[in-house]
Amino acid sequence: MPAINALHGNQSRAGLYFALAGAITFSLKPILIKLVYQHGVATETLMALRMAFAFPIFLIVGWYSSRRTAKTRTLDKRYILYSMAVGILGYYGAAYFDLLGLTYITAQFERMLLFIYPTFVCFLAWLIFSEKISRRLLLALPLSYGGVVLIFLHDFSSLGSDAITGSVLVLASALCFAVYFLFSKPCISQLGSAMFTCIAMGTASVVIGVHFAFTRPIDDLFLPTPVLMLTMLIGVVATALPAFLISAAIGRIGASQTSVITSIGPIATAALAVSLLGESFTIYHAAGMAMTLGGIVYLSRE
Repeated sequence: MPAINALHGNQSRAGLYFALAGAITFSLKPILIKLVYQHGVATETLMALRMAFAFPIFLIVGWYSSRRTAKTRTLDKRYILYSMAVGILGYYGAAYFDLLGLTYITAQFERMLLFIYPTFVCFLAWLIFSEKISRRLLLALPLSYGGVVLIFLHDFSSLGSDAITGSVLVLASALCFAVYFLFSKPCISQLGSAMFTCIAMGTASVVIGVHFAFTRPIDDLFLPTPVLMLTMLIGVVATALPAFLISAAIGRIGASQTSVITSIGPIATAALAVSLLGESFTIYHAAGMAMTLGGIVYLSRE
């Protein structure tokens, strides 16, 4: 019995560390993207380079996972195709709208807008699967969206119409990610989280490459070394690594506890945005962040 308790404790600690590491590495993404945009890099080019660096990781992990899975069960081709479709719709769309949105709004506001995706998950579940809207969701909505509105009104005074355009684009990204989150569940149960992640994000990477080929000249990929290093960090440290860290955390401590722990992400983004990008952090940002995080954490405990 003590050995079982010790093992459970080790699993919980590992899950905590994985969730924290995933939240912090993912919070780097908007900061690094903003730094790349300072060099005049186009959205399509950044998206292609980001996934070019991440794709080999998904390929290697996917190959290794398929070999392990093949020893115990046969992979269902229907779920492989389903995972590919979910990746294209949910991750490719989410990535593109998010990168476009970041050209208009601050990194802090982008992270807060993305963080309300759980409310979209609940609405989609109600709309598509006829799941009941819980009392907890109804209580969380005014708090979460009130915080977003508070920051929006503050940023609108300085950004003007860009605040509207950027908000719409990032909210579209959050909606795409909610679709990815909602429809990934049956695939993960059949294929495992690592295999699903590799198939979905690997497929999205290919589609992103095709998108670049039709929209930008190949010469756009030849960027100065410092800029390429930044895109490599985005692809490896802020894209591939957090995807696997969060999956590992969910496997050890569950989705609810993981989502609560990852609420540190917007706080980390705000701290980095102020220190590295020189963005302002006012009482409006602090109040809006507290309201939004409080509402989402309250909802995630359901």
